[in-house]
Amino acid sequence: QSFLLLEKAMGLCSSGHNSEVKCHPERRVKIRTIRERLEEIFAKIDTDKDGEITFLEATKFIEHSRRNLMGKGDSGLHAQIQADVQRMFKMVDIDRTKKISADEFVAVYSNIFYPQQLNSTDFEKELKKMFGRAVNKAVIPRRHSAMQPYTHRNQSI
Repeated sequence: QSFLLLEKAMGLCSSGHNSEVKCHPERRVKIRTIRERLEEIFAKIDTDKDGEITFLEATKFIEHSRRNLMGKGDSGLHAQIQADVQRMFKMVDIDRTKKISADEFVAVYSNIFYPQQLNSTDFEKELKKMFGRAVNKAVIPRRHSAMQPYTHRNQSI
């Protein structure tokens, strides 16, 4: 179901009409922001950090993202996740290597999200709908660098 949104978005790019997507040209998310967020999501999915997403990595990520929706032994949702991941690979694995590279992932999804002219809030909502709750932006703790100045260790040269 979540990847059907992807297909609808692709239709939006060509037709320009879709009542489910809000457009806010005055507060549009920049392509750089879209690409950076997609790179962050790719890094979360690519658990072995080899630069490619496998079917298993994508499946585990989506299952983890939808964990709160799955009951014990819920084969219906598991089958839906499998179908979503197959759909993702069909659309994103451009070179048909059965692995998704970072370039493929960012290029395909950037071309889907950017033409929608979403604002930041709507873009984050669409990411969450598509990939699940595990794509929430990580909160990075602020460092108190002014209070803890950098100290240089004495090193012999």
